[in-house]
Amino acid sequence: MITNYQIEMLNVKDADAFVVYYETNDGKKHLVLIDAGRYENGEDVIRHLYRFYRGIPVELAIVTHPDDDHYGGFIYMLELLKEHKKEAFEIRRFWVNDPREHFTTRDVEEDISKEELDKRLGGVYRTEDRMLLDMIDELGIRREEVFAKTRLVYDGQDEKGRMICHKVAIFSDMEGFVVLGPDLPYFESESTAFRYDKELHFVEEMTEDQDVEDDEKDERLKEHLSYVLDEADRDPSSHNKSSLIVLFQTTDGLKYLFTGDASTDSFDAMDQIYKDMCKNVFWLKVPHHGSKANLNTKWIKHFNPKKAYISTLRRGKYLNQCTINALKKLPCDVVSTHMNPTSSYIVRHNFLERELKDVIYC
Repeated sequence: MITNYQIEMLNVKDADAFVVYYETNDGKKHLVLIDAGRYENGEDVIRHLYRFYRGIPVELAIVTHPDDDHYGGFIYMLELLKEHKKEAFEIRRFWVNDPREHFTTRDVEEDISKEELDKRLGGVYRTEDRMLLDMIDELGIRREEVFAKTRLVYDGQDEKGRMICHKVAIFSDMEGFVVLGPDLPYFESESTAFRYDKELHFVEEMTEDQDVEDDEKDERLKEHLSYVLDEADRDPSSHNKSSLIVLFQTTDGLKYLFTGDASTDSFDAMDQIYKDMCKNVFWLKVPHHGSKANLNTKWIKHFNPKKAYISTLRRGKYLNQCTINALKKLPCDVVSTHMNPTSSYIVRHNFLERELKDVIYC
């Protein structure tokens, strides 16, 4: 049973890094790091961990998906471990999905060797000459692939002798954590379209977006929190759609939903059991920096968060005002790094000796 916990959103600008620290009734302390920002954010992440959690290893590091604003800081942390630096912080295991495990040369159209295919696929986790998965393996750190899974439970037979079963969720071995998505088939369908070309130069996404607001006079807003969100093109990035969607549930009944950069397609693909599980969350990590392409009325109302967090540099770089406005209509308190450029945000604080800083809401 979780007895105490604290959740922090580390301010790494338009990247993601989250700390979940909790204690269980057996007296054990658990430290989980969900994403770690870009490579250049790694020093800030380490500094924060040393200041407040020194002596407690990172029991679990979660890499939501292969974009360097989510995994780059882990590369920095692993370099310190490899070089035996005094400031290195122990990491005991990773959750990270490896596309190399999910398709072969028969699944691609061109003539290519297995070695070259693995190089390209592993390249989605590469920053310059450093590849995250290889570094984890070289250091002997345990890494696991995790997907949303269910199992059937036998209930008996009907009057015609047919088996009656019901489906149940499979929880992780980390107390409080459950992976809602993706399941294995969905991940495999998206990983075949990961962004890389023959020279391993990544295809860049458009980083600027037109920042717009709904016309409040539009009659369609009676049914839509935001007509702009509901009519926007969906996020085409397979990297983003493959994001781990992770729920942290606590003994006080609150639910915290970490979405990486998942899209509405990702949420639609979840099993109904997991869709039900993420109704009415307390806190939502808004996917993909508040882009209008990753949320809509259906899913904002489904999640129905009381608090929401957005990591971005400014409006118009993914963040769209329509996303903020739609969340606030629930109502929901919205915090963004572009409004709080110098401080991290403690969404839950109940036992560590720490001064809570005021935050500016959107």
